Amino acid sequence: MKNPINFFDAELVNNELWFSNKNFNALMKMNSETGETEMVSTFEGFPPEEENLHIKTIRFDNLLIFIPFFKNIIHIWNIEKNCFEKSVTIDYEKSRNFINAFKDDNDIIWIIPKRLSDAIILFDIEKRKVSSFDGIKEVSISENMGDVNLWTGSTNYQNNQIYIQANNTNICYSVDCNTKKVEKNRVFSHKNMCYSL
Repeated sequence: MKNPINFFDAELVNNELWFSNKNFNALMKMNSETGETEMVSTFEGFPPEEENLHIKTIRFDNLLIFIPFFKNIIHIWNIEKNCFEKSVTIDYEKSRNFINAFKDDNDIIWIIPKRLSDAIILFDIEKRKVSSFDGIKEVSISENMGDVNLWTGSTNYQNNQIYIQANNTNICYSVDCNTKKVEKNRVFSHKNMCYSL
């Protein structure tokens, strides 16, 4: 039997840890004090045995927003109403595999793809709509770096800026979430100290 407590990411709501199970299709919650775990629901659109549905869980007010991993559906759980809201589909032509996501100061979720050649997906929480951002994709393709893969640890969010470190390179892209301006920095390290030029 697969482990019922296995997930990429979770959100703590009061004393309950909510997560999408990594090993099968299940929305789970675990009491952080007792360790008692229960399956709350399945995620619509997928069979019970489906694995790796979500890479990230983001809380926004009374909502839990589940960001897909290898799939293309954003699931939204309303904590107060104890039910799913309408799911939102991401166009596969834009991006297919995601590694991380961040909510910016404007309540937009930036969903980061695995490859630099794919678009970043923007999810407007209030409008429940998706769009795409090609800024980094365009820069990386122009530099013949479109095939570069990313991993979760190579992305970071701080002060409304997203930083993406291109694997096996000394290049770090930054995106200002307000202006959508992309900057490319070369990062050099020496004795555990990093410098950007």
